[in-house]
Parts: sequence; structure tokens; C-alpha cells
Amino acid sequence: MRAFTGTVTPVDGPDGGRFPSTMNGCDTQRFLVRWQAQSTGPSIRAGSVDAAGDAGPSVTGNGGWMDVDSCQTPTLEMVAEPGSGTIADVDVQVQQWVTTAG
Repeated sequence: MRAFTGTVTPVDGPDGGRFPSTMNGCDTQRFLVRWQAQSTGPSIRAGSVDAAGDAGPSVTGNGGWMDVDSCQTPTLEMVAEPGSGTIADVDVQVQQWVTTAG
């Protein structure tokens, strides 16, 4: 995916579509999101937003991971730095766990 300076971009969901966040049933799914900038130059701010659009905590670096429930949507944003441009390619992997009824 691509991260842009000044734009918070939601991470695609495990099926490549929209991330399956919701306001209800936060305990029915968990997601492990791994991310890595394709080049070492840009810094990426990784965080999340809830269903109401409120931002959670974030970290900045060239790679990392997030563990979120199904009430959060992971997000990425490129941090503005001199000479780094305005766009960065980021490799993202999403692993999904779904609870079973029983």
C-alpha cells in the first residue's frame, strides 16, 4: 500500500478490501498487522482509529506491528521529513483471528 504525507490512510483488511472494523463485537476478532516501508528513507506513523473516527496511540518508524481488535482500523501516514518526498510504499500483512461459537 502507499502512505502519504499529511494523509492518514486506512490499512486494507485481510481480504484486500475495507478493514472489517465495527462498533459492536470487539471481542469477536483480533488482527495482527505487520508493516515495513520498502525503503529506509521515509518514516511511517502507524496508528489506528475507532469506528467513530477517534485516533488511538501511534508510533513512528520504518516497520513494526500492531495488535488490534475488531473495533479498530489500523492506519499509516508518511511523516514529513526534508528530502523524503510525499509518498512511501509500505508492505503490509494482516493476520485475522476469529472466535468460534461454542
